Amino acid sequence: MSRRRMLSSGLAAMGAALTLPHVSYATTQGASIRALGYDGNSLIVASEHALWRVSTANQISERPLDHTVTAIASHPEASGSLFAAVEPTGLLRSRDGGRTWTNAGAGLPPVRVTALTQAALEPGLAYAALAGDGLWRSEDAGESWEFVMDRPYLNGAEQEVLTLVSVGNPTGMGGIWLYAGTEAGLTRVPDCFCRWQDVTAGNA
Repeated sequence: MSRRRMLSSGLAAMGAALTLPHVSYATTQGASIRALGYDGNSLIVASEHALWRVSTANQISERPLDHTVTAIASHPEASGSLFAAVEPTGLLRSRDGGRTWTNAGAGLPPVRVTALTQAALEPGLAYAALAGDGLWRSEDAGESWEFVMDRPYLNGAEQEVLTLVSVGNPTGMGGIWLYAGTEAGLTRVPDCFCRWQDVTAGNA
């Protein structure tokens, strides 16, 4: 199956799951939805102290959590593999679709993880943006981390990365792009991490 078809099926699952009455009921009962992700044909929904797994077959499972999840990262070619950023600090990893979790933050500073993504072309490669710090990379699925880039400098100041995505578009330098959303707008950096670059019409 092609990557495009796999991604499309994942997005279709998300769209279908969001229309299920059980999910709507949960959100209307005061549950604050903090993060969304996908795993195979299931939508992953994280609230303050629970994780819902919603499949296209109308199967819904809920699992209590000891932490509040603020970001989720998954990959269409790595079923069951999830990363989750949690409050106040920390990073967790699941290899079974969110049923169990282990610490994946060894080597990271004890600060809040603001955004997560897995590399578009390499499921074992992950990136985490840290508050007041910068961008970190793991090449072994969260076993270890290394600092790779300062925060983006926009509007005269360093900006926190609020959301992060790896896109499989070639940079022309032998790699692909990471896009980051900040309070000052959208920016991107090649995965060689030479410098952050503005995103303008025609070069997105």
